[in-house]
Amino acid sequence: MTVGQLAKVYEEIVGEPPRSRHKAYLIRRVAWRLQARAEGDLSERARRRAVELADDAQVRLNEVIRAVLLSASEAKHLQTTAKSPALEVVSIGYLEDDSPLWWERTLYRGDQYEFHSRLGPIQSATPARGKLR
Repeated sequence: MTVGQLAKVYEEIVGEPPRSRHKAYLIRRVAWRLQARAEGDLSERARRRAVELADDAQVRLNEVIRAVLLSASEAKHLQTTAKSPALEVVSIGYLEDDSPLWWERTLYRGDQYEFHSRLGPIQSATPARGKLR
């Protein structure tokens, strides 16, 4: 099944277009939604508790995003050629005491990835510095 076909299935099952065109992500989300329909979803109480735990667990996230060239083994996994351009995202989540909770490195194919970002109000402890052109 192509990513386009999978995106259509995702939209039919979830009821909204996918935010990602990552094939493995779409497969997992479709499978999870089908399983939730068949076996029942989380109770509202379990859902609230999961949100509470998530709010308490991760306090800070550092993320670095950079352009890279894929190694041969990375390219093989992404079904492209070695030295193809890619976007690398390295993330580290920290707990309240600054101990790391998780580390993750993700590679996105440069020819397949499209990034969209919507920023809301930005709160800062110190005023922004700099000059506008």
